[in-house]
Amino acid sequence: MLLSSLVLTLAAPAAQLPFSKYTDPDWPNGLNLGHAVGASFGDYDGDGWVDLFVCNDGRLWRNLQGQGWVEAFDLGAMLPASAQRYGAAFGDYDRDGFPDIATEPRKYGLDDCLHIFHNLGGTAWVDIATDPQLLDYQPCSALAETAAWADFDGDGDLDLFLPTYPAADGSVDNQYLHNLGPTGPGGAYRFSEKAAAVGVKIPTGAARPEGVVTMDIDGDGDLDLYSNGHWYRNLSTLDVPLFEDLASKSSGVKKRTVVDEGTVAIDYDLDGDLDLLISYTTNRGNRLWINRGDGTYAEAPDTVVEDYLDGAAYGISAADWDNDGDIDITTNDVFRTSRVMESGVAEWRKINSASVPQVGAPAWADFDRDGDLDLAVADGRQVSFLYQNDLYGPGTPLADKRYLRVRVVDDAAGIARGVETEFGATVELKLHNAAAGKRFVQLVSSSAGYINQNEYALHFGLPADPEPADPQQDLRFDLVVDLPSLPELGYQRIDKRVNPALGNLDLALLEDREITIFRSGKVWVDGREYAPVDPGETKLLTSTGGLLQQARNAPIADLTPAASSEEYVGIELDTFGAAGPQRLVELILDGAPGAVVDCGPLDQQGNVAIWDVTTAGSPRFVGALEAKLPPGNLRATTAADFVLEPQRIYRIVARVDSYRPTPVATPWIGASASVNGGLHYTDLDPCSGAGVEAASLESGQVYLAVRLREGGEPRWYDLGQAQGGGGAVPLLTATGVPSAGAPVEFEVTGAAPGALVRLIAGGRLAGEGSAGVVVAPDGSFRLRARADAQGKAVFQANWPEAHVPGFPVFVQAVVGEQPGGITTSRVVSTIGEPR
Repeated sequence: MLLSSLVLTLAAPAAQLPFSKYTDPDWPNGLNLGHAVGASFGDYDGDGWVDLFVCNDGRLWRNLQGQGWVEAFDLGAMLPASAQRYGAAFGDYDRDGFPDIATEPRKYGLDDCLHIFHNLGGTAWVDIATDPQLLDYQPCSALAETAAWADFDGDGDLDLFLPTYPAADGSVDNQYLHNLGPTGPGGAYRFSEKAAAVGVKIPTGAARPEGVVTMDIDGDGDLDLYSNGHWYRNLSTLDVPLFEDLASKSSGVKKRTVVDEGTVAIDYDLDGDLDLLISYTTNRGNRLWINRGDGTYAEAPDTVVEDYLDGAAYGISAADWDNDGDIDITTNDVFRTSRVMESGVAEWRKINSASVPQVGAPAWADFDRDGDLDLAVADGRQVSFLYQNDLYGPGTPLADKRYLRVRVVDDAAGIARGVETEFGATVELKLHNAAAGKRFVQLVSSSAGYINQNEYALHFGLPADPEPADPQQDLRFDLVVDLPSLPELGYQRIDKRVNPALGNLDLALLEDREITIFRSGKVWVDGREYAPVDPGETKLLTSTGGLLQQARNAPIADLTPAASSEEYVGIELDTFGAAGPQRLVELILDGAPGAVVDCGPLDQQGNVAIWDVTTAGSPRFVGALEAKLPPGNLRATTAADFVLEPQRIYRIVARVDSYRPTPVATPWIGASASVNGGLHYTDLDPCSGAGVEAASLESGQVYLAVRLREGGEPRWYDLGQAQGGGGAVPLLTATGVPSAGAPVEFEVTGAAPGALVRLIAGGRLAGEGSAGVVVAPDGSFRLRARADAQGKAVFQANWPEAHVPGFPVFVQAVVGEQPGGITTSRVVSTIGEPR
């Protein structure tokens, strides 16, 4: 038996990479990138097709819409002669839709100064770093790596952090270029170097910097910074950048005296938060730091990365190149695939990589838009090339391509595609009908590991079709975007409550697999623009400003085990200052939630309950949800969807196995709600509400926090998309509460008298063409009527009993027999509410 098992083990073939060297008639031997030391993908000309820059030789390659490549510019001709340059980073610092480029100077390569190439509309470039009117100090004699663009100070434009070796290594220490906006000559954007003033110089005893990550680690909305073994916590106010470096006992990330050769932020275990993978030098190997959800990290076991010493000390990257939904990695020349989706075990296993020799610091992009991620090798030790991913071929049906692209952009006047400046944003793809318990979260980042930059658009690999026999059904999902923002400006989130077009998307109905989400809440799906409900509704209020944060030089407090299985903690808040209903969208809990409480109906089962205790002696149950703490985490974040009425007092409580209080000054007065204190009690009869009402209020601390959105009342939204005809566009209005069995009414006006009016409704956006117009809803529900003499048609119905709360419905009127032909109304939409 043992021999048989051994034979089977040895006979199992090693998995192969799906890559081959890219060739075409113009480049029969491959696209020669020279001895590239770092590579950067970016759409320099704004045509929607990602281009490629190799800083070492200064060549900028233009992508010919996936059909070929041409050398567009030799930016090296604008630079001093150099033996070697490192990477670069695209960043649209002047918000004109044409990304600019910052280089990473290398003192020993003879070109030791920072250069910033200003993109002049995709047709020319100028180095502004040499102009003291635009940059007050040009860093020279520098050894820099892995530049990072981001809006750290919330003023809407990109600053530049340049990790740079310290003076002890013959360099000039970290550099921070604060973007001062269009304050230069003629309205030109200019920069001021402020590293010392903003607090990002290398701390004493820290290793030299190599990689960098910019993301929100503590859930307050602004972008924190990881470099040279340290987390720098963002303390910025509007247009005033400021950071403090956290001690290892504070952040939990150790080995700060060990040089890393790159770092990436990825959700390795699909639990919804971004972990930190670092490739260290010496014998530390490739190590994972697990995000515990509260701004702290814990080191993962060595076994998470198979043969963790192999491939360390030169380069790192991460991408889902096999399109199964989990994130794969490279370290130096070693490729590893994640096994989360295949086995449920969060680990990376080595794969045969003979087809791509000496990878070094690669960059990833789907340059031909065929649905799989391609690879620009940037090794420096030999001539590098572009490799294409052969996972899909020209004949692969769209339904078999398991991927989605998401672009998160800022709005800019006159730039229809938006500007690609939302570095630090996170996107969550929430599947409804597959991969239960998994969360798919990715980070928009200008740095992609080590001296490399991936394509700006995020690429999500996806699980298999759960309905393969039905071509009209596939994965259904929501998209949720958290945008970087200062705490003083409010937490910024775009989801289906801001734009219902982000709800219940069906992969089977998407002809274009790229979705664009704007900071305003506007969304492009299948090339059609859907207007947001209200741009102001992207803002969330976080009660008490969130939960406990660690001190700069001290660890965060441990969790306290509950004394019994019937222990509850919570918060009391009131809405006396609110102008209208508030919607509770998220609950944040420090500690492990306890067992689910079963109070009968499904909507009353959970370990978190919301009670209205306004009327003494008559607590009213509002709703329940189940909070879960991912393994290894200390803080649980749970989505919610409940309306809190104005002029009420609410107690939100959680049954817990462990907890951690957050000291606060109460009452805490917010714009939408005020916090009166915390709750901590034992309840043997939690379904009655008597225990929660009787619990004593603790005025000095709370145990959980909530995020609220103003405008919580149910309503109908106008998403736009009226089309067709040469005459007036008919107007569709809807009234009624979208709750099971409730009456709803739709009125169409502006039709020709006697015209046939069809009402098309459905829970998914389909965008099917008919008679020269495109109808947005999927058409699972249809009504028809004739317009009266005034051109009006009225439809009355009851909200479907089977419609699931929290899912959208889209309705559009199609009017025939108009003088100009068939026309459609604008799309109206709403989100189903509980009964």
